[in-house]
Amino acid sequence: MEELRIDDRRTKEIFVRAFAEGDLVPILGAGFTVGMSTKSRETVPSGKQFKQYMIKQILKLKSDIHESEMKNETFSSVAELFESNFTDIKNMGVSDYFYAHLEKIGRYFIQMVTLTKEKILAAKKSFIKCMEMQSDL
Repeated sequence: MEELRIDDRRTKEIFVRAFAEGDLVPILGAGFTVGMSTKSRETVPSGKQFKQYMIKQILKLKSDIHESEMKNETFSSVAELFESNFTDIKNMGVSDYFYAHLEKIGRYFIQMVTLTKEKILAAKKSFIKCMEMQSDL
């Protein structure tokens, strides 16, 4: 499986060709929104960046834990420890990452995944137009 970024020119070419040939099987991962703007005008971090953020917050609170120990832990383990130690996550700005403002291209893509066959053609045209406008920027 190949990892593609929504804002990559090569991604545009792959999606446009796949739509034209009717060969699109979308599988979206957690990284789909990486780099997109959030409500607080920051960008959605990658899993690696967000793990680092959680580790820094944990280390501020727990003096008996060392950074070298935490770096070897899985994302899930760090997230569990983070969640168990910070009850007011919403006010830490963490929730901003979960409310990314999807750019037009992301919205069109998500719409296409959930649409019925009759509406796919219209969405396809909108997506291609959006991709063309994106490349003009």
